Amino acid sequence: SEIAGVVSDYLPADGRLLMVGHNPGMEMTLLGLCPDIIVPSDGKLMTTDTLAVIDLPAGQDPVMRHLVRPKDL
Repeated sequence: SEIAGVVSDYLPADGRLLMVGHNPGMEMTLLGLCPDIIVPSDGKLMTTDTLAVIDLPAGQDPVMRHLVRPKDL
C-alpha cells in the first residue's frame, strides 16, 4: 500500500516513525505489517483515536507492542 511505502522510505535508522492517519488505510497497513494481529470480535481494529505501537527492527518482521483503543481505557 502507499502507506507501507512511506514507512519503508522514511523509517530512520533508530526504527522510530510517528504516523497519523485515517482508516481504512491505517488498518490495512497495520494488518499488512503484522498479519498475526487478532482482530477484536466487533471487527474493528483501528477505531477512532486508536494508538498502535509497532517495532520495526531492521532485517526482522515487525512486532506490534501495543494497541490501545479508547473503549479499552
